Amino acid sequence: MLSYAGVFANGRLLGQALLRYHRTWHPEGGNACFSEAVEIPPELTGRVCGLLEDLRWEGLFELCEPGLKVSIDGRMLTCVTRRGN
Repeated sequence: MLSYAGVFANGRLLGQALLRYHRTWHPEGGNACFSEAVEIPPELTGRVCGLLEDLRWEGLFELCEPGLKVSIDGRMLTCVTRRGN
């Protein structure tokens, strides 16, 4: 799984990281317990910034690879697995 996280404020990306999860706990889809940072493709940054601008997002965010849905709780944009749906 890949996780793209960062901080977006005033229409600008202030910080970002792209992580590849190698292990999670619980194995069925929990938090990362072993991951590595990978290079961020420039086109991905552009697409993410476009999404965050469209949402008028301010603050922390985390987006995950396809196959997962996005949940917005008012403070943080996070990925949530679709298992069990």
